[in-house]
Parts: sequence; structure tokens; C-alpha cells
Amino acid sequence: MFTHYAQIENEVVVAYPVDPHKMVDGEITPTENWLGGEFEGKTYAYCHDEQPAIDPTQDLVETAPVFDPARGYWYRQYTIVPASAEVVAKRTAKQTAIVQDCVADIINSVQDALAGNLTDADKALWVEFRNQTLAVLSAPTFPWNIVWPTPPENTSVKWYGETVDIGVTRV
Repeated sequence: MFTHYAQIENEVVVAYPVDPHKMVDGEITPTENWLGGEFEGKTYAYCHDEQPAIDPTQDLVETAPVFDPARGYWYRQYTIVPASAEVVAKRTAKQTAIVQDCVADIINSVQDALAGNLTDADKALWVEFRNQTLAVLSAPTFPWNIVWPTPPENTSVKWYGETVDIGVTRV
């Protein structure tokens, strides 16, 4: 339930992860937002989480937490390891589908705009935007690092598309 705790003896982690919480008379004890301390004769520390950024070809392996004296807290620690080929393939397939869906949504919106009454100049701008959007699918950094084109401004069409923010995923 709450596994972000370490059992500490003499400032050394002796057990991790542990969950010191118990149900007593229908209540969780210690409280859910407890940051640690003495409980039932043992010392527990809540371990804060600052995961390092990784790329889609990497995984995180959690190791024993360490105390940061400058900040006064225990922090969970991670080692970055290569992800298996199977995991990378699954992540890539999922990310590919997400980007393809975004491109399809943008293209559908552009098609709706092109079906309206546009000047030739506006139509040319939207056709170029559509082509740039389609080019995302063949970019060398696809599907992980996408540079999305900017929709035309100052045309007779208002762009109601959403900002797309797709980057490196976390495991």
C-alpha cells in the first residue's frame, strides 16, 4: 500500500521497501501522509522520489535509499539500465500509435478548414501545414522527438487544435 518507506537502524537502511502502516479500528495508522519516525519500536523514514530522466531505451532499477543531509530527507535511488529489446519495441509501438493519432486529428482538422471558403493564399498555407504535419511521420526522430509544425497565422481560419506535447516517456 505505502511502500516508499525504509526501516532505519543507526542511520543505515536495514529494510526497504517496507510499509509500516496498519489498519486499526478502520483507520490507517500512522496517517497516510506520515513522513516517518518511531512506530512500534522501529524507526521508519519516508523516501522521497526524484527519478532521473531516461530515454525509451532505458529502465530504472530502484536501489536502497540514501539520506541527503543538505536537504534533511531520505531519497529513493535508481540505477539506469538498458531496457530489453521487447520493452523498447512495445514502447515504440505505443508512442508510434500516439503520434499517428495526433497527426490524424490534425489532418482531419486541416481538411475541415480546407473545405471552407478560403482564399487561394490561405489554402496554400494550410496545405503546406498539412504536408509538414504528415512529414512528422517520416522524420528521423519519429516517434520520440517530434518537431510539430506551427499552424498558419493571420488567415481567415481560426486554429482550434490542441498543443501537442510528446517527448520522452518515463517508465
